Amino acid sequence: MGKITLVIGDLLEEKAGKNKKRTFLYFKDEQITYEEVNKKSNRAANGLLRLGIKKGDHVCIMVPNSPEFLYSWFGLAKIGAVTVPVNSLYKGEFLRYTIDHSDSKLIVMHSQFLERLKLVEDKLPKLEKVIVVDMKGPAQVNFPTVPFKELLEFPDETPKVQVGQYDVDMIVYTSGTTGAPKGVMRSHGYGCRCAIDHAEIRGLTPDDIMYTCLPLFHQNAQLLTALTALSADAAMALGESFSASRFWDEVRRYKATQVNLLGAMLHYLYSQPAKDNDADQPARMICTAPIPRHMYYDFKRRFTVNFIEGFGLTESGLVTYNLYNEPNPKLASFGKPAPGYEIKIVDDEDNEVAPLTVGEIVTRPTRPNFMMLGYYKMPEETLKAFRNLWFHTGDYGMMDHDGYGYFVDRKKDYLRVGGENISSMQVEATVNTHPKVAESAALGITLEEGAEDNMVLYVVLKAGEKLTAEELMDWCQENLPRFAVPRFVGFLDHLPKTPTERVEKYKLKERGIGPNTWDRVKAGYQIRR
Repeated sequence: MGKITLVIGDLLEEKAGKNKKRTFLYFKDEQITYEEVNKKSNRAANGLLRLGIKKGDHVCIMVPNSPEFLYSWFGLAKIGAVTVPVNSLYKGEFLRYTIDHSDSKLIVMHSQFLERLKLVEDKLPKLEKVIVVDMKGPAQVNFPTVPFKELLEFPDETPKVQVGQYDVDMIVYTSGTTGAPKGVMRSHGYGCRCAIDHAEIRGLTPDDIMYTCLPLFHQNAQLLTALTALSADAAMALGESFSASRFWDEVRRYKATQVNLLGAMLHYLYSQPAKDNDADQPARMICTAPIPRHMYYDFKRRFTVNFIEGFGLTESGLVTYNLYNEPNPKLASFGKPAPGYEIKIVDDEDNEVAPLTVGEIVTRPTRPNFMMLGYYKMPEETLKAFRNLWFHTGDYGMMDHDGYGYFVDRKKDYLRVGGENISSMQVEATVNTHPKVAESAALGITLEEGAEDNMVLYVVLKAGEKLTAEELMDWCQENLPRFAVPRFVGFLDHLPKTPTERVEKYKLKERGIGPNTWDRVKAGYQIRR
């Protein structure tokens, strides 16, 4: 193996020189070449330098999926500035915190979000300028503004800024469900190494087209699609957002050969009415997690696609993988450690536990610069996460005797009911097999201080279906252990979710037990022995 390029700007320059007129990015009706992406990123970089952004400065990007996001990110990378991607749903305190805590001097923002910035601008003393994408008129904010298109009028020569693999490329903020959001500092080398290894694991070639409709502010789309395609001399196809009804048409439109999805999205695709052309699509592999056991074989047959599952975090990248290419694959397993990582399962005192015993998943790299550099301005949190020389994921899992790992639950979502430990994920996976249920969320609510959890099950029914709480409870008794049968049931039109389709259980907990929540104890419903 020759020398590996571990600086993002250098990687883009290298690949653009090699691939020039080959398409790198498909977006809507556009086909944008490697050379064009590189030149426009250089133009953006030189424009940012002219605006006073220098190596080490922090710049937010709040732009929907589009080429402008990539030009901004790659442009910042080329001058050693640090990208801070902002969730496109953020507003109010969420938006203010991300911009202010990250010490960003500038924000690249789509015009549709300017009203949100206006509402918090008096609480952003460090922000100096706003670059506006799709600027249609005067920007009603009290900051100097520059239309993004003006950046693309600067020269396209490569900026002369020395950037190293240990320099920070990006600060990615976690969801903050257990406290204040933490800014994960990701180096150039970490991002490049993850992408290069992921391309090899997935067997990518220059003929591949990787499709994603996940948001570019999320690491999945950044590392596992954009940088992975770049490292493999392949192409990426970028969707604006996920739509179950349009998904396969987009895959066909771009002739995509590999796809990145989240596990929840498989449910939506599987629930779509079957079509005669379901199997007539070009994608040979879907990278996702988790893969629901009950739909695996039928999904694979219906859409003629294979799977790769893995376990990863913003802090570490994809640390395991499981290629579902064997006659009898290890279903529901996130696999074995990926190259460059170790994992093990430990108890609360960090002692490794026996196979098939539930404990916390911990991991560490076996190669340098292969995980985050730390949490921005949170040294105590960094030390806590890396205690005893292992990164603590906050997830429960277990290993089988063959060394395959299995995700059990987030530690904060693990329930204690009737003296039994219960995985909310296992309850949800079971309930989701009910023929009338589209999706569900199980969580614990403590009614008295010091008492054990009471399980609340929130259910979204499939369109046009009807189901009573008593009927669902009867079904649960037939399909769940007695201790895992929920006490409360609530029916919702939809579950609150992040843009990456993760259920925001903290919002469900905030709902509490309302008058429309069915309580089997008050209803006198009897659980059979």
